Amino acid sequence: MRNNMNMIFVIAGIATSSTAQAVSWHPTDADRGAGDFLQIALPAVGLGMTLFKGDKEGSKQWAYSMVGTALSTQVLKQAFDHTDWGERPNGGRQSFPSGHTSSACAGAVFIGRRYGWEYGAPAMLPAAFVAYSRVDEELHHWRDVIAGCAIGAAFSYYFVQPDGVSLVVIPEISSHETGVRLVLSF
Repeated sequence: MRNNMNMIFVIAGIATSSTAQAVSWHPTDADRGAGDFLQIALPAVGLGMTLFKGDKEGSKQWAYSMVGTALSTQVLKQAFDHTDWGERPNGGRQSFPSGHTSSACAGAVFIGRRYGWEYGAPAMLPAAFVAYSRVDEELHHWRDVIAGCAIGAAFSYYFVQPDGVSLVVIPEISSHETGVRLVLSF
């Protein structure tokens, strides 16, 4: 229980410092600055948790999730750039999907999927804030942030297994049947 409380304090400290730093990035627009920072801070907290716990497998799964999220987001941005979906509400380009939101959601879902939703649920709040800030600043449409979050979540679900869960495949051959036995431990 003490380790869980320590981790919660570490996450809260990072979130608090990220908000303070975000205000200095955009002094006249604190919510934009916070969104900009949190899109980096959430994945960084996920990686930090793997390092804090000495979880090498988690670090590898984090990398697969983040790289997959970033690459697919950029491919889709390029594919939709010269369509109506590529136009931002403020007139800019590369609107669909939201890269900020895909990164934030990938980080939040990684935390929840790998270490449990007692960590992941609180991490979804700043991820939702990132989505809100992108729409509020007229940098994205709601469809962009929803798609971005879905991409980040999908890659985290695909690549990340809960800590302590293992799947063993055991081949079985007998005189009556041949097959495999799947044993899931958690």
